[in-house]
Parts: sequence; structure tokens; C-alpha cells
Amino acid sequence: MITAHGSLGEVLVLVYIGIAIFAAILANRGGLPSWVSGIAHGLLSIQVILGVILLIRNPSAVPWHHIVFGLLTIPALGIMFPLRKRLGVTRGTVIGAIVVALFIALAVITGLNR
Repeated sequence: MITAHGSLGEVLVLVYIGIAIFAAILANRGGLPSWVSGIAHGLLSIQVILGVILLIRNPSAVPWHHIVFGLLTIPALGIMFPLRKRLGVTRGTVIGAIVVALFIALAVITGLNR
């Protein structure tokens, strides 16, 4: 389960960077389909659930900042919707995806350096 959690984290960094890039590229063509973001958010939910399960099983396995960065992805997802209203769909999606990718990348880096 640890390998799945780590691998999914690395994949999610790429997924959210891809969402940011493709949302910007497809802005003039109707934007990114909402199911793409939905799948990414679902995978991130699975990632957080796996992390919580691993944390319950072995609380001292990772540094505390890995846990903080991992849990900060949840409010980062939450800001995507207000950003879309305030900045527009494209900019809000791009900035929100970059923020989420940043928190996931920080969690992955701190998880690798345990």
C-alpha cells in the first residue's frame, strides 16, 4: 500500500500540471472537460484516504510536514471553485491546479526524504 500511495502521489503531480497546461491550451476551444478534473479530484481523494490509513497504521513513518502538505491539498481543491468565479474558468482552473500540484509535489518530496 505504501508503494501505491507513493506512486499515485507522483502521478498526481503530473496530472495536475497537465490539467493546468491543457486548461490554458483549450481555453479558446470550450475549455477542459469537467470530467477530467473530476477524475483527478477523485484520485486525489483516494490518495488522501490511503495516506490517512497508512498514518493510522504507523504514525511515525513520515515527517509531520509530509502530513501537513498532504492535508493542505484538500483546502487547495476547495479554492479552485472560488478562483473560477473570481478569475474566470480558465485562469481559476490553471491557478488552482498549479496550487494543488505544488502541495502534492511538496508532500511527495517530503515523503521521499523520510
